[in-house]
Amino acid sequence: MRFPTLLLLGTAALLAAPSSALPPPKERAPKTASWDEMNLLAHGMLQLGHGLKDHVDSTRSQLRQLAELLGAHNASISSLERSAVEQRRQFSRAQRLLDGRVAELDSRVRMLAARLAGCERLDSADNTSSSDRAPELGALQVRPGGQRGGGAE
Repeated sequence: MRFPTLLLLGTAALLAAPSSALPPPKERAPKTASWDEMNLLAHGMLQLGHGLKDHVDSTRSQLRQLAELLGAHNASISSLERSAVEQRRQFSRAQRLLDGRVAELDSRVRMLAARLAGCERLDSADNTSSSDRAPELGALQVRPGGQRGGGAE
């Protein structure tokens, strides 16, 4: 009975002992790469380089196309800006002409209103009939084109 107890105690002692007590594994000497491995790495890097070059070339051509499109867009924008400036000039010129025409017509209307008011005052003072006033009103008519017309042409 003594033998199994000793065996059990010996096994327990081995298991309880720290693992550092075991001898460390042997370190291998570095292995040099074979010719085939180096050849495989070189071909892989060569393919990667060709792939990157193709990618750079395609990206460069896409950027060139984008630059051309952007240049055409900039040219059309500048053309539109010049057209807008010219239209603004024409609009302001037309606006000034119309403002002058409105001012001229306004002054004519005021003048005619003053003449009409003066005629009405004379009529009320003279107590004339409406048939006598008809030739005077005919003298105040305005023809198209802004020219005053008289009663007799």
